[in-house]
Parts: sequence; C-alpha cells; structure tokens
Amino acid sequence: MADREADRRESGLGPGPLDLAPFPETLEARIVEVEANGERRIVGYATQADLAASRGLTDAWYAALCGELPTTTERELVEVALVIASAICVGEAPSHAALLARLCGSDSMAALGVGALGLGEELADRDGRFAALWAWLAAGAAEARKAAVVSRFDHAELASYRRVVSALERRGLASLNPAALPADLALPPLALAMALLWRAGLPSLDSARVLLCAARLPLVMAEALAQPVGTLKDYPMNQPPLRYVGGDRGDGGEVP
Repeated sequence: MADREADRRESGLGPGPLDLAPFPETLEARIVEVEANGERRIVGYATQADLAASRGLTDAWYAALCGELPTTTERELVEVALVIASAICVGEAPSHAALLARLCGSDSMAALGVGALGLGEELADRDGRFAALWAWLAAGAAEARKAAVVSRFDHAELASYRRVVSALERRGLASLNPAALPADLALPPLALAMALLWRAGLPSLDSARVLLCAARLPLVMAEALAQPVGTLKDYPMNQPPLRYVGGDRGDGGEVP
C-alpha cells in the first residue's frame, strides 16, 4: 500500500480507488469450505463423509442454493422438474448452437461453452415471462391473472401439464401439482419445471434458473457429441431452400 501511494505521489497522481477505502485481505467462502484435511463442506455438510454416502446430487445442489437439505417431498419435486427441463431438442437454440460448433470443428469443451452460453441466454428472461410466472406463483396464482401470465409463453401445452400431474401422482405426490394450479393451465415444459421448483421451495428465480441450466447442459452436449466433429457437410445448410432472384441493388444497378 505504501509503495503504491509513493508511486502515485511521484507521478503527480492523487489517491486512486484502491486507496480511498479499506478492502478485506481474504475472500470469504459462503457456500463451499475446504477443511485442513481436504474435506469440502457445502453449507456445513461434508461432501465425502456425509453427502456422498447418504445423499445425492439433487440434495447437494438444493443445500447450496437454499442453505439446507431438502425434505423428501422437496427432493421429489426437484427431481421431476429437472427431468422435465433436461429434454432440450436440437431444434432449440442452445443445443443447435453447440451442435454447430461441433460440426465446425470445435472440440467438446469449446462446444460446451457455446451450449452453456446459449442456455444462459435462453433463461436470461429478457422479455420478463419467467419473472411474471414466478411473481404470479409467489402471489398465490390468482385465476384472474392466469391468462396474462400464460399468454407470454409460446407453444403452451395443456397436455404437458396433465402429464406432469400424472407423473407426480405416480411418485406419490398426488396433492402436489406444480403449484396447486388450476387443471386447465397450459404452459410449456420449461415453465412447468420452473413452477415445480417454486413449489419445492427454491428461494429465488435466479436459483431456479441455475438448476434448469444444470439440468439441460448434459443433454445439449449429448446431442453435440453424438455427431462426429468437423462434419459440417452433414448439416442441412440449405433449409429452407434459398432462391436468388434479380433486383435493384439499391445503387441503381441490378442483381443478376
């Protein structure tokens, strides 16, 4: 600190941002702590001695995001949500982008980065539809606002909702539909998964989006890895078929 201040005085500069306020000397770990023996704890739970022995990945993720382990019901709801959310197809942007990276010659980790970025954009909620859904759920899912919330989602599927309710019933959770919602609710699978995560006690929209990304990324990469690297010739490039026509170029000339 003294050396930096002396250097700035010699240079004729005043105090900089790092000189005007005290900063901590260490970075505080808030979720994962490393003990002297190498054991790592997630919000206090030992990963090797405890979680790995008697719990699963869902429990570890839930504890990290919520501060405590899930109940049996909460774990079941999260499991259903993650399975529903995981099934992303190659026609959806994150999976499509990762596949294209693979076809263009990217190695698997570069393709993974592309897919992860796509998932982040997918769930960034730039049009506010997931935020509207989360706020509606948190406010009690009033029937009067249902249409306004549902209308934000394209390709809404009533059949998806009914299948989810059936899945919950078969897992012994008959009374726990996505959020005690009306039986005629039509939402696409990703939105239904988010509703389940709200019902499971996730503390925020951001925490739910983290889990949804984690569920979808392996399927994004499975699709990319199923295609040999560098095989762009196998991509349906000319779909829909492009047809070039003559016309004005805008500068007085014509396109042949």
